[in-house]
Amino acid sequence: MKIFSNMHYKVVIQLNSSDYSVHKSMLDQISNLLLELDDIDVKVVVHGNAYPFLLKNSFFQLHIEDLQKRNVHFYLCENTMDNQNLIQKDMLEGVKTVTSGVAYLVKKQSNGWAYLKAG
Repeated sequence: MKIFSNMHYKVVIQLNSSDYSVHKSMLDQISNLLLELDDIDVKVVVHGNAYPFLLKNSFFQLHIEDLQKRNVHFYLCENTMDNQNLIQKDMLEGVKTVTSGVAYLVKKQSNGWAYLKAG
């Protein structure tokens, strides 16, 4: 049973862990959100040690691509990219960047987005 189907939801999720189980749990949680809530925007902000999650040939590549088709957006922090000597071509297709992952999270929360920390 879907709840509150007449509302529009916005959630931003922070991922900064390199732990495989955290990545899997977050993807499962996103899938559950999409099943439960009809009208939802989901943005995942990846920074710090989580950056391999969005690299080409990521273990989760197919799951990420599936969620992208369902309008889930993935962002990688440019500060993390600089620290790891990464360029856009190193990332999965469709991954966008933000200058600062933590600043992006603050901006979204200030604009009424719900915040979830993966893990």
